[in-house]
Amino acid sequence: MSKKKKILILLLILVLLFFILRYAYSKYVNQVNISKDMNIAQWNIKINDQDITQDTHEFLINDFTWNEERHVQKPKVAPGMQGYFNLKVDTTGTQVSIKYTIEIDESKLREISDINLRVTGLEEDGVKQEMQFDEDGKIIIETIKKLDEIKSDPIDNLRLDVVWENLDTEEGNKNDSKASEMAGTKIQMPIKINVIQYLSN
Repeated sequence: MSKKKKILILLLILVLLFFILRYAYSKYVNQVNISKDMNIAQWNIKINDQDITQDTHEFLINDFTWNEERHVQKPKVAPGMQGYFNLKVDTTGTQVSIKYTIEIDESKLREISDINLRVTGLEEDGVKQEMQFDEDGKIIIETIKKLDEIKSDPIDNLRLDVVWENLDTEEGNKNDSKASEMAGTKIQMPIKINVIQYLSN
């Protein structure tokens, strides 16, 4: 093979290599630009001003409001008293429709404090709601909040009424006496909340 042919073949290879590299670089730059310009929908969920952005969150509610009882000195509480606690679910800034499920297991409260506290009612934004229960007796509050609702009214205010049941049994009285000694702001209600993105059918 002559020297001229070798040079010509080498030039053709270099030109071909140039176009291959140029194409590959152009594709890479386009992919980088797509990644930079991609907007990911924001997901901001708070309950009682506490961030719960992860899928499932467990926490304790200890901010109870108790109805006045003339036979019980403030701020103490005792068996037979009624009260409530609030849950504020704030979705401000969330850019996708969501479904959140709140689970309240009263039996867990009895496990940690021996207090026979029972949830007796539910209100959402001042409107009474019927309570739902799962097969294990846990209270389930399930809400679908679509994007247009998040934009117009991002905050759900829930109120749950409670009563400290007075069990007139030897074991119940023993537990009540023990619990009364630590009652007040130390009463804590275990709450679990699960949040997922909602995709309508």
